[in-house]
Amino acid sequence: MKKKYLVLAAFILLAVIMLESQANRPEQLNLSHLPAWQRPFVPYFAERGFEVDDLLKLSFTFNQTDTLVRLMALQAAYPDLITNIQFVPEYNDWLITFHNDMQLYFAYGRKLPHELLAQADNFRRFVDYQLPPHQEEPVYLYTAAEVAAPANPAPALNPVFHTAWYEVLYGGSTRETIEQKVVETSFLGFDFPVHQMIYEPLRQVEEQIFAHIDDEIADFIATLNFAAGYSWRNIIGTTTLSFHALGVAIDILPENRDQPIYWIWEMRRNPNWAQIPADERWQIPNLIIAAFEEAGFFWGGNWSHWDIMHFEYRPEFFKARQFRREFNEFIGFTYFRNVN
Repeated sequence: MKKKYLVLAAFILLAVIMLESQANRPEQLNLSHLPAWQRPFVPYFAERGFEVDDLLKLSFTFNQTDTLVRLMALQAAYPDLITNIQFVPEYNDWLITFHNDMQLYFAYGRKLPHELLAQADNFRRFVDYQLPPHQEEPVYLYTAAEVAAPANPAPALNPVFHTAWYEVLYGGSTRETIEQKVVETSFLGFDFPVHQMIYEPLRQVEEQIFAHIDDEIADFIATLNFAAGYSWRNIIGTTTLSFHALGVAIDILPENRDQPIYWIWEMRRNPNWAQIPADERWQIPNLIIAAFEEAGFFWGGNWSHWDIMHFEYRPEFFKARQFRREFNEFIGFTYFRNVN
């Protein structure tokens, strides 16, 4: 008899839990107080980890929905990094709590502590480049006037990034702290130091390359005579730390460097560097680029100010690209369903 009551009690408890779960499901919420066009966004983002109470405080502007997508990308790219995300209406911003208990406001990509929110304009945003899946020709990157007479502008790199994000993600922002995270690695026959974060992803890149090696790839590797990772320095011409200084970027270079490789180098000898078609620059085989991207490295050859030798570990870029595509498909489907 006692066993029977225990079983009955267990079924009752399970039923209560299921009812509570059903009651809290986003699709069961009454969203009638929201404008009709906003209602689908609440369950969409709630199902992806955001608190319903926080979502109900939003007006779902472009900036707000893009911020949600970028926060999703950070969580997916660095799954052990973020422990909590909470919307703070007072600042119309998201407060992110990290694994080391540090808290930063998203500040539309600037990732700032509370005391610096009022000075947000003094800091750059950590953008997630919405790069094309391939190199674009100059005619698509510049206006007709710029192509005809390029001004050779340097990328705008000031104001600087706030370094709190480096502390969270890379474990430091000074030479001393970063070098404590640096390890030696070997890649395509070259030995060099990198941040420990990219040791395994870089090994995966090499495995992919050799798993699909053919004569073209073997010939390309044979032309290389230099590869490097960690190097404490600023980006050329700026006061901004290079991602090489953080140890999460690598460069590979051929012995013959007559072809255009890096826009700054090319600008020094060719004032019309911006007009150079993609197929007249140094080429890296698509298989190698794809191996890097699959492991979370984006390629500097896709920048308008191209840096063909450069690969940088930023897996959140690819997650953001994926989530933006999914969200845009959701918006299109929702709109089509509501107007037909």
